[in-house]
Order: sequence, then structure tokens, then C-alpha cells
Amino acid sequence: MEPRPKTSQYARIFRKPPIQVIVGSAKVPYYVHPEALSWCKNSALSAQIEGPWRQHGDESPIDWSDFDEQTVECVLSYLYTQDYYVPQLEVAPDDSCESKDDCKEPIVSESTPDNQKLPNRPLTPLGRCLEAGLPANKSLTAAGTCTDEAIQYFNDSRGAEILIHAKVYCFAHRYCIRELEVFALQRLTKSLLILDADEEAVFSYVADAIRVVYGSTPGAYLQDNPARKLLSQYVAIYYTLFTLLGCESFDRVMAEGGDFVVDLSHKLARRLRTTGLGARSLEEQMDELQLKVSSLKQGLNEHEDQLQSAKEEFMEWDSWNRGIGKNKKAKRKV
Repeated sequence: MEPRPKTSQYARIFRKPPIQVIVGSAKVPYYVHPEALSWCKNSALSAQIEGPWRQHGDESPIDWSDFDEQTVECVLSYLYTQDYYVPQLEVAPDDSCESKDDCKEPIVSESTPDNQKLPNRPLTPLGRCLEAGLPANKSLTAAGTCTDEAIQYFNDSRGAEILIHAKVYCFAHRYCIRELEVFALQRLTKSLLILDADEEAVFSYVADAIRVVYGSTPGAYLQDNPARKLLSQYVAIYYTLFTLLGCESFDRVMAEGGDFVVDLSHKLARRLRTTGLGARSLEEQMDELQLKVSSLKQGLNEHEDQLQSAKEEFMEWDSWNRGIGKNKKAKRKV
């Protein structure tokens, strides 16, 4: 996406009449300026604005009916301002594209190739597992104000952000808006980090995000998918905790199976593998230390024998010297 124009040039986006966009299952009309979409030069949005059908006078609305209003409002906010605030509303029933047969991507398991060995290292911390990283705090933006100190406790509106960021990511992924993809991933990563995984309600939103992302994006066999990686990494890191909490939403996600469980199993295998290596490494270190102790004891015994031998030799020499001294004294008396 090209850089936004300077503030003095913003007025030009209002020179053209807006176009209509149909949003959500209720077919709610929204109106968007073409310039707000045409900035995404390499995206499918740009093609919808600058494509041949538009150039020949096709005025039909753009159909975004498989994305809900909250998601589209966040997307439009970003297209106009390069930022978005999550609406503080109740989370609407999910009518994202996972429920539409004509927008599903092929489901392909993320299996590990036979010639690729599992990495012998622990799981990467969540904040560093993706190249996108975390949102920059350079200015007072919705992303910038989302800090650790701001989240003192869990509430539904904060938990709902997980699902909203996942939906925004899926929108950006479908329409190839790379910059928005990265931004939504950063926001999703931050939300997962700052919310307390001990709260049972957290996973219900994570579960919805998993269904949205895995139902709307292709697997690793077709292309790298960082959102899948992020969510499976999060669950793998807190797998023991979620199991102990006995979350119903967690049990349902695991029972559903599919690509997510495949991805999760690979990451859990890494955890088990590195844990086993760590245990074996500790045993090996203990064995090495035991051998060193035995070697030191043997060396100490040898040194003690040498010391005893040296003492005996010294006593012999001392006795011999004393004998020579007595002989010399006897000769002088004679």
C-alpha cells in the first residue's frame, strides 16, 4: 500500500462521489470514497475501483456481505486513517466468510515433510514468533494505547478484540491488503499477550478466532499463514493451563479437529521433544559430574599416597642425617 497523502491533500478524496458497499447478512449499505480504496494499489480493492467494469460505467455496489459491520468499520477506519478502534459493542453472531461455501479456501493439513526434522528447541515466545512483531507506540493510536498497564483485568470488550482483529486480518488477507494484514496481526498478538490466559472466558474468544482464521485462510501447503501460526502457538504455549481449566470452548475446538489440531500437534510434539532432550541433557550432565567426582577422588587418593610416601622418605633421610651427626661427634671425642 502506498503512503497516505499529506493532510493538505486529504480533501481530494472527497471530490468524487462515494460508492456503495453492502455489508453483513443484513445487507447494510455503507458509502466509501473511491480514493480511500484506490490507495491499495496491489490489492483486490483497487481492482474493484479501477477495473474495466467500473471504467465502463458499472455502478453496482461492492459486496462485502460475508463480513460483519464491526469488521468493515474497522477496515474502513484503517483505509482512511491507518488505524482503527475496536467498537465497544456486543459481539454479533459470526457471519464471516467461514459460513459461505463460495469463499472457503481449500483445507490442507500443515503436515511436516518427511525430509524435514522437527526443530530441537522450545516454542518461540508469542511476542517474537512472527515477523510482524508488535504495534509501534510512536503515536497516540488505538494500537499505541494498547499497553500492558492499560489492561488491569479481563472484560468482555477486551476479549472481543481478539475476534475482531482476527476478522480484520481475514478481510485483509482475502483482498491482499498486506499493510492491514500486518497491522491486524500486530494487534492480535498484543491482545493475546496482555490478556490473562488464566481467565476461562479468554479461550472462548480465542476459539472463535481460530474458527474464523482456519475457515477463511489457506494452510501452509499453499502459502505461509502467520495468523494460523500465531493462534496454534498461543494454544500450544498454554495447552496445559487450558486443559487444567477444563474450558468447554477448548474441548469443543479440540473435538472439531481439522487443520488447527494438526498444527497444534506439531507444536506440542516440539514441546515434548525439547522437554525430553532437556531431561536427557540433565541426566548426561549428572553422569559427567559423577565421573568428575570419581576422578577427583581417585586423584586425591593418589596424591595422599604420594604425600605419605614423601613423608616416609623424609623420615628416612632425617634419621640417616641424625646417624651421620652422631658418628661425627663420636670421632671428635676419640
